[in-house]
Amino acid sequence: MTDQRQATVNVYRAADAPESALAGEAVVVLGYGNLGRTAALNLRDSGVTVRIGNRDDEYAVHARADGFEVVPLQVAASSADVVFVLLPDEVIPTVFGRDIGPALRTGSAVAFASGYCLAFGLVCPPQTVDVLLLAPRMSGVSARARYLAGEGFWACAGVEANRSGRARDRMLGLAKALGVLRAGAVEMSAAVETTLDLFVEQTVGVLFGLALMTGFEVGRAAGLPPEALVMEMYMSGEMETVFRTFRETGFLRSAEDHGPTALFGGITRTLEIDREAISATFRRVIEDIKNGGFARRFQDEAKNDYPMLGVARGMVRGTAPMTEAEESLRRRGIIPCTNDASGDEH
Repeated sequence: MTDQRQATVNVYRAADAPESALAGEAVVVLGYGNLGRTAALNLRDSGVTVRIGNRDDEYAVHARADGFEVVPLQVAASSADVVFVLLPDEVIPTVFGRDIGPALRTGSAVAFASGYCLAFGLVCPPQTVDVLLLAPRMSGVSARARYLAGEGFWACAGVEANRSGRARDRMLGLAKALGVLRAGAVEMSAAVETTLDLFVEQTVGVLFGLALMTGFEVGRAAGLPPEALVMEMYMSGEMETVFRTFRETGFLRSAEDHGPTALFGGITRTLEIDREAISATFRRVIEDIKNGGFARRFQDEAKNDYPMLGVARGMVRGTAPMTEAEESLRRRGIIPCTNDASGDEH
């Protein structure tokens, strides 16, 4: 019989971070994309002296415009006590082996914003450095907004290797300066963080997105107005309120916030769904993630210049009935248009 007991997670708060944990430490942020920019700005606003490691591209231009010194990755890695890697997962293995790993100073620390490369053995940090995990659970734009509002955002954090004797203090100091500890950091290994992240993205996220697209297609075929469908499903903001209620009240308890019609319809239709088929798919997904199958395919995708991502981006950037319905509501002023697109990670 499988043991269903789960250990209680350890959550770090602001009080857990030693005072001046990063005092006298030179910090560099590698990569100035969505999350890299937020990390650099938050650290600087917390009093940490930061410079950026980045190739000479448009992201470097943005970093200089924000007042940061920008140097090549190798130079940045060789001159810092704490090196925070915020490059795309699939790019890190090549760049780390060539520019970052060999340049790290003995006794320094390298922190990763995702456990992906550590979990699948795609990087091998030197045996002379601390290895840290600090993986925000929020997009860069939202994390920056919450920091500026005096709020925190959650992250997964852990120490993969403590060579200096100060790895935990460094990890907590970095988390505090980023604004993470205003909310909390859940202690987690790189392997667990990666499995958790990929599993939810590739199961719950996929099923939710597929449900919206299928609901739109079936409803439209049945004669429901396209604009009304996207309004009902997500553009009215009701779905955001539902998710907030999940967080504040609880997933099951929040069902009582809805009327008897919604509760009756929800429970009866749930009983009609083939949950075992969904569970079987989810089990296959998590096994494929844990055994490295997904990571191997994703690295091959990068090596072959992203053919599948090219198809996906063509689909999401093209025209589609759902997109047309959304744009119709925005053009007519029914739904306000915002320009908070976070952009690609870099």
